[in-house]
Amino acid sequence: MNNIKASITKGNSNVRVAQAVDSTGEPVAIVPIENVLVINGFSVNPKASPHEAQQAGDAITAEAAKSARLEGVSKIWIVVSDQYDGPNVHTIRVVQEEVPQGLANHRIGFYSPVPPVTYLN
Repeated sequence: MNNIKASITKGNSNVRVAQAVDSTGEPVAIVPIENVLVINGFSVNPKASPHEAQQAGDAITAEAAKSARLEGVSKIWIVVSDQYDGPNVHTIRVVQEEVPQGLANHRIGFYSPVPPVTYLN
């Protein structure tokens, strides 16, 4: 039987902390949770020059950063190909968990099963 229970608390900022405790209330794991803006996929006009494409990417990133600041998001993740090599590149491994949304008929409390974990990178 699983005696581990988890809860999430939110402070004054957008920082949330998840905590899992055992049956005696002893913490087993404490995890900070951050809001992250993810840019996944892009399409560049084939008529654009490499310089124009770079400028477009920079402009979109700047606009996304502006939006992120307004929403209290601390990081932007831009998903790029393995061949991309640019400034401020930090390779990370991500475990992606899909969060199923309600069905189209909006039946409250009825969700589809959670899909398996997908590993990126």
